Amino acid sequence: MSNNQYKKNPKEISLKSLEEILDIISLIESDGIFFGKSKNENLSAEKISDLLSQLYTTKKLDWSRSIKTAKKIFNSTSEYGKIEGNKKGSFFNLAKNKILKEDKGYKALFVLGLACLVLDDSLNIDFLNQFFQQEFPLSFLMFLRFSIEKKIILSLSYKSDRTNELVLIPKLVPLKINFRDGHWILIGYSIEKNMNFQYLIHNILKVEFYKSKSGNKYEFELYEKDLNFSLKEFYKNSFGLSVFNSYDFKEVTIQVTKEFKSKVTKRRREGEWIEKKDFFHWKIRTQNLDEIFEYIFRWNGNLKIISPIKAKKEFQKKIKLFLE
Repeated sequence: MSNNQYKKNPKEISLKSLEEILDIISLIESDGIFFGKSKNENLSAEKISDLLSQLYTTKKLDWSRSIKTAKKIFNSTSEYGKIEGNKKGSFFNLAKNKILKEDKGYKALFVLGLACLVLDDSLNIDFLNQFFQQEFPLSFLMFLRFSIEKKIILSLSYKSDRTNELVLIPKLVPLKINFRDGHWILIGYSIEKNMNFQYLIHNILKVEFYKSKSGNKYEFELYEKDLNFSLKEFYKNSFGLSVFNSYDFKEVTIQVTKEFKSKVTKRRREGEWIEKKDFFHWKIRTQNLDEIFEYIFRWNGNLKIISPIKAKKEFQKKIKLFLE
C-alpha cells in the first residue's frame, strides 16, 4: 500500500502494524499508569516513544509517524470524540456526557486487541465455538455483516433446539448479531409475520438469498423499507435468552443485600433498582420464570424472590426437588 493510499483512508492498515497502533492508543488512554507513570499526566510523544522502545525488541529510531498513525486510526473510527494534543501530550477529547468505553470505535479496537492475544496464543476463544460450527465461519460472519448492512432478504435452514426439527425460515431480514447468556444469536425481521425473531447461530445450517427482481446493482433482493430496530426494546420483557412474541411477561421482585447489589449490576444491567433500609428491591421482567430461578440459585441465598407469591412458591417447589 502506498503512502498516498493510506493518507486517503487511515482505516487501511497492515496487520504487521496493528499491535503498535493498539499499544500507542492504550498508552494515551491510561497515561501509561500500568508502566509506572502518573495518572492524569498526558504522555508526551517522547515518553510514548520511550515506553514503546521498552515494549518492542525491534528498535525504531523514530516513533512519531506511528503515533500520528494511531491517532488517525482512532479518530477515523470513533463516534464520540478524537485524540488531540501535540508532542507535549496527547489526550482523548470526548463529546459531553460520552464515555470512551461505550464508543463503537473503541470497542472495535478492543476486539482487535483480543485478536492480538489469539495470535500470541494467550487467549482462549471457546466463546466463539458456536460460530465454528459453520463450515466456513469467517465467510458466514462477513456475509451476515454485508446482509445486515444492505438489508438482504434471506432464508435459513434451521434446526430448532425446542423441537429438534429442521425448519425453513423464509423471507428474513437480518438485523443484528448478539451475544446473550452464553449464546451467539442472529436477530431478524420476518417479512411474512411482521415480527422480529432470534435464531441460535450454531443451529443455522444453511443461508440463502433471494435473487433480485428489481434490477438493483446487487443480484440480491433487498428490503427497501426502514427497520427501526432496538435491542433494548426487543429484550425488554426478557431476563435471559427467551423472547416469545405471543407470551405475556411476568414482573418479579427480588431482594438483594446492599453488599451484593454492585456484584449483580456488574453482570446484569436490566431492571429497576429500589433502595430500602437494609437491602434493595430489584424489579425485572421475564417470559420464562425458569431463567430467573436458575440465576437466583447461583447466588447461594443472597438473592430472594419477594413477589409474586406464586413465583416464590414455584421456586421453593423446585428447590425441594434437589433435596429429595
